[in-house]
Amino acid sequence: MLSAPQPTRKRLRDCDVLQAGDIALQARLRQVDSQLKTTQQRIRRSNNVVPHCSRCHTQVAVATFVLSGYEAQAAVLYLQTRFPGHPLSASEFAREVEDVFVSWPTEDIVALWYPETPQQERLRQKAQAFLTERDTIVWLEKQNFEHGVAASSIEPTGSCPPPEAKR
Repeated sequence: MLSAPQPTRKRLRDCDVLQAGDIALQARLRQVDSQLKTTQQRIRRSNNVVPHCSRCHTQVAVATFVLSGYEAQAAVLYLQTRFPGHPLSASEFAREVEDVFVSWPTEDIVALWYPETPQQERLRQKAQAFLTERDTIVWLEKQNFEHGVAASSIEPTGSCPPPEAKR
């Protein structure tokens, strides 16, 4: 019977070199894979962001759009108050918000009405706070128009007639 050939020193060195090369190649593959995921994530995020706005502000603007009953002007007002002097016009803001909205997953839109995580709840609260602020300002403007501007604590006291003295 023939026995299996014994590995020579040269073969052992070749195996060691191949294993070291394999380990280095696997490490490089992990590095490239990580870079690819980072780049894909950056591209995905950039596609879902209004130009010159942060991702957070874009999300709140879209949430405002949804929670206002798909009123683009509410989202535009949100962005205009957060970014005064922004290079985009109101119509461009509206188009960008609507484009981001269309690309959002349905689950994220439903989560605005029925939040499941603390992040979704915070997003809903930010949008609701803005809508409440907007509605309050509109109500105050309407009341001032209908009933006149109320006296303010910052008005000088000399402009108001003195109260009549009680006897």
